[in-house]
Amino acid sequence: MSDKTYADVVLFSSTGKEILTYRCILAKFSKFFKTIFDETKELPVQCEIEEFDTETIIAALNFCYGKNDVIKNNEKKLFEFAEKYCIEELKESCCTHFADNLSTENVCDIIQIAYSNNFEELKQKCKKLMTEKKAEIDQTKLKALSKDILFDVYF
Repeated sequence: MSDKTYADVVLFSSTGKEILTYRCILAKFSKFFKTIFDETKELPVQCEIEEFDTETIIAALNFCYGKNDVIKNNEKKLFEFAEKYCIEELKESCCTHFADNLSTENVCDIIQIAYSNNFEELKQKCKKLMTEKKAEIDQTKLKALSKDILFDVYF
């Protein structure tokens, strides 16, 4: 990733920073980018990634380059990036990380992701934690959950 000699894609982060990368890598991991590359013949391909900061984009690219440790402490942003840009392997790795690191502090965020993406196994794990440790969960976060989720968890 550090050798940009033959980079053929320029991604622009929300801060306007240019991130050089390669079509072959992005196309392998992302249906979204593959479609863009199939329709674009001009090089380098330029894409604005306005919703994500430089660090998130670089972490997602690093994942594509085989660095799985980038997920830790970036899982929510990386999941959002993976969802937006159709990077299924990254989504799955983030979900595994969510499940492995589920706690009373993050369960409300994670259960929303599980419900919005219909991740049944993650839903069940969140529900179990929420019923067993309801008193330890931040009541403000709990009240912010949708009525459907709360009903499904507690009734």
